[in-house]
Parts: sequence; structure tokens; C-alpha cells
Amino acid sequence: MPVATSFLATPSRPDSKAIIISYEGKFHRIEVATGETHDIPFTANVDLDVGPDLTASYRIDQGPVRATIIHDPQISPNGGNVVMSVLTKLYVMDTKPGATPKRLTSGDAREFKPVWSPDGRWIAFVTWSMDEGGHIWKVRARGRPGRKAYQDPGFLYRYCIFARMANVSSPCKVTNPWANRLKTNSWFG
Repeated sequence: MPVATSFLATPSRPDSKAIIISYEGKFHRIEVATGETHDIPFTANVDLDVGPDLTASYRIDQGPVRATIIHDPQISPNGGNVVMSVLTKLYVMDTKPGATPKRLTSGDAREFKPVWSPDGRWIAFVTWSMDEGGHIWKVRARGRPGRKAYQDPGFLYRYCIFARMANVSSPCKVTNPWANRLKTNSWFG
């Protein structure tokens, strides 16, 4: 059955034997006991004025774009650098006045939620694409090629946290916002 776009009162009939629901632009009666669905014919003659044309021409600047909003800025452990997501790409820059941001990665995926390792040598971040789903990456803070660190196809990752464990050098703990309920924390090194 298609997903309903709206519901009417339930139960919709005084005898409570059917529910009236609308989807695909039609009304349908669903028998509670059997689940059988019947279309309810409905037509209406409507005379509705269309409002005025509200389109307006405006100029769109051509050339380089100046980003005015950054997402998820994270200061390095030594306080000397900041990593951030700008227009869905990761950039690193010195925290000194007048510093210029440098692209950290070279991929085409949308990059978000960067986090520094405790020693400041690594940056973990999440990517998302409709074709590949979610991925978690670990890349050197100086921008050397990274590696796909963890992947669960179609999963939407939102948070990375570097943590120390015995016998493992700075693994990244991957969490999602529902971790306590779903028990979906994962670790990679």
C-alpha cells in the first residue's frame, strides 16, 4: 500500500468497521477486519483564480564564491589550526590573523563533522552521497591522501570521537545520535 499523505478521523465510520484515508490523490476506505481497500469516488467543481505572476528578474554574480558560513569548526589540540566544513568540503587553516584556508581533501563527496585526533596528526570526518551512502574517513592533518576508515552502506554517520584504547594507537570511535538505543558505536584504528 502506498504511503498515506493525510488521514481523516479514525475510526471514520460510526460502526468502526472502516477507516477513511487519502493517498495518490484519492479517498480510500479500508475495512478494519479484512484490510480490503475500496476507492471512494469524489469529484469537485472548483473555480479558483490564479494569483499574479510573482517572478522577478535578478542578477546572479558570476565568478568565485565567497563563503560566509562555516560548519563544525574544530580547533586543533595545540590551538594552532582549525578544520571546518565550507560549502561541503573540508578546509584547514592557521588560527593566526590573515591566514588562508587550504582544502584538506580532493574528493567529490560532501564532507562534514571533522574532528582532530588527540595528538593533532589526524582528522576524521564523515561523508554522504545519495549513491554510496555514508562513509567515515581518516586523513593526515597536513592533507596527505586519506583512507576510508569505516563504512556501513546507506548509514548516516553524524559524529566521530577519537579515543585511546589499550594496544591501539588513537582509534576513532564512531557514534550516531541514537547509539544508546541502537547500540551502534563502532571502532576503527
